[in-house]
Amino acid sequence: MRKQTIDSLNAFKGTATKGYFVAEGKCFLGYEYPKLHPAQTIRAKKMWAILNGTLDEYQFLYSNDGVHKFELSMGQIDSNINWSHNNDYPIGEAWNTDNTLAQLIVPRLLAFKALDKHGYPPEFDDVRKWNNTIQKMADAFELMKYAGATHTEEEKRTIEQGLDLFRKYFRNLWD
Repeated sequence: MRKQTIDSLNAFKGTATKGYFVAEGKCFLGYEYPKLHPAQTIRAKKMWAILNGTLDEYQFLYSNDGVHKFELSMGQIDSNINWSHNNDYPIGEAWNTDNTLAQLIVPRLLAFKALDKHGYPPEFDDVRKWNNTIQKMADAFELMKYAGATHTEEEKRTIEQGLDLFRKYFRNLWD
């Protein structure tokens, strides 16, 4: 499907049409693990189930009913025409790296918080306090997920506190 979308965009480039054009491709991740896949381990099959949402309803890349959408665009600046094709992600993700990273970080922090963890940083009395700190980090990134969003003074404080905690405890985000 990705190749077909790229081929369609390239064919469109050869026409006399002017303006901005976006080709949207969709890739469906099937529910059953492919029997021909080279990795036939239990771990690989479990990861497949996580990605397609049949386990834990986690679908970051495939959050639209099991469909991964990607965009290829042309017509803005010549150097950006093949950005998605050459870099495997839309140029908007590079322009808004902060928002893109926030979108990646939130579900992972929430998943980490939900784990039955085996420990926590020594400055916490118990895992409940550690989970509260993880939630503060997630809250900050949640507020930062969208480009151009305006924030109240309270939200700005939430963002600063969460980012400070993320920096401080980044190396503790493992189990």
